[in-house]
Amino acid sequence: MNELMLFGTLSAQRTEAALLRGNAVTERFGLTLTPEQCGRLLERSALALRETERIEPGEGILPKLAVALCDSPCVGPENWEDALGGLTAQEGAAALAMLTDDAVDAWRYTLTWGDQTYTLDSAAISLSVDVAATLDPLWQIGRDGNMLTRYLAMLSLRGDGRAEKPVLTYDMGAVDAFLSDIKAQVDRASVDATVTYVQGNSEPFRFTDEQTGLELETDAIRARMEAAILSLSPGTEALQPKEISPNIYRAELENATVLRARVVMPLSGSAAADSVRDALYIWWNTLLPGMLVPMILIRFLHERQGFAELRCAIFNKIFRLNNNALAYVICPLLLGFPGGALFIDDAKGKQLLDEKGAQRLICCCCFPTPGFVVLSLGTSLYHDASIGWRLYLIQIISGLLLLLASRRQSVSIMSRRENVPSLFAALSDAVFSSAFAMLMIGIYLLLFMSITAVIEPFLPAVLLLPVRLISEFSSGTVYAAQLACPTALRLVITSALLGFGGLCVHLQILSSLRFVHVSYGRFLCFRLLQSALSALLALLCFAI
Repeated sequence: MNELMLFGTLSAQRTEAALLRGNAVTERFGLTLTPEQCGRLLERSALALRETERIEPGEGILPKLAVALCDSPCVGPENWEDALGGLTAQEGAAALAMLTDDAVDAWRYTLTWGDQTYTLDSAAISLSVDVAATLDPLWQIGRDGNMLTRYLAMLSLRGDGRAEKPVLTYDMGAVDAFLSDIKAQVDRASVDATVTYVQGNSEPFRFTDEQTGLELETDAIRARMEAAILSLSPGTEALQPKEISPNIYRAELENATVLRARVVMPLSGSAAADSVRDALYIWWNTLLPGMLVPMILIRFLHERQGFAELRCAIFNKIFRLNNNALAYVICPLLLGFPGGALFIDDAKGKQLLDEKGAQRLICCCCFPTPGFVVLSLGTSLYHDASIGWRLYLIQIISGLLLLLASRRQSVSIMSRRENVPSLFAALSDAVFSSAFAMLMIGIYLLLFMSITAVIEPFLPAVLLLPVRLISEFSSGTVYAAQLACPTALRLVITSALLGFGGLCVHLQILSSLRFVHVSYGRFLCFRLLQSALSALLALLCFAI
């Protein structure tokens, strides 16, 4: 006890001197201390130190407290001494409340979203200061341990002292409810673009725009609000919800709809109907009358061995045709494509022709029917039967030139049937095989023209006419006859198309072959060669 008093006596003189020197600062605020007041303050301080068994090293806290409180609106000349004389627990609580109440009352947090403002104030979250929890640790400074421990604790308060944040109580449930209400107003689901079809409208497809969704992520906002509460710092924040992208955008939907319309509508709408009608018209009015009867007659004669004695030694020698293989050149010439190729394939299936020879005949003897060339093209389109005959003669010559160029491969008859079928059996077989062949021709024609109707909308204008010309030979020759160019040039193009045969004919031939295996590459090369030869011969025939 005596040691404590000794420390107190040594520091009292220093404290008094420091208080009097502090008047130079505090007098600007109308506050000064007399020596008598300093003495009373020192007595109160010494009494408090003895009661608590504490010491105050150096000048003590009073001079610094005077300088710190002199500008406070809560002090004046009438209570200046009492303000410096120390605070009881109740006075400390009152002082703490005075210092924090304004900050608590003033606290609010504002969130903005567009022109909307959302504010949460201290009353809404029941914000208050826990006085006991705040002051109790401060009252315990220098009260525990031995004299040296307490002295060191007091010594640590020299300088700026010890700053303690007030302990706050608040309702985070109110914060969560506040954010939940805002989230309910801000959040919105994304909306996909839609399309509806209005039948009979000039613009049948009606589109709606997509809408980007919004989602307010409240966890980070909640953390920032709690930090502002603990620091008693009002805050303002602009909400930045996360954007939720839709699954379907209008631009993508429009492109997909247009694409689907261009693909599906030709199959289900007027374009499909037109292509089917055109295919049926060509098959019924052009191919069937010109091919069915000759096909039946030729197949009947072949079954009855009507061509058994058809020979020409010079022709066979020039083109390397053995025995009566000449019949397999004459019959395709009369049947036209694809009937001629099917005739050769049937002969291979009956083991009348060898594989290599059958391949050569199919590639070289690919002719249009004479009825189509003479009647449909010559008489109907060009109003001159002689033009039709010349076009047909050009095809014969071009085919024979290909046959001559490929003479390294001979054509041989493998065997001769000993049993000739009866008249009715041969006729029945001829009718059945011919009808089946014509049916296959019609189906492939319909399929190819439907596919072409689907493809055409995707083609640029510069490719539209070439595709129409080479896709199907009968309609291609009609397009060629309608070209705005000299007649000689139209005939040259028509002759080239007849030699080429058209992609539809290629499909009909190669897909219908059952016994002869011909690669499309080889077949196409022969078609291109015959097309070029036909064009050259037509140029010599019609243009010169």
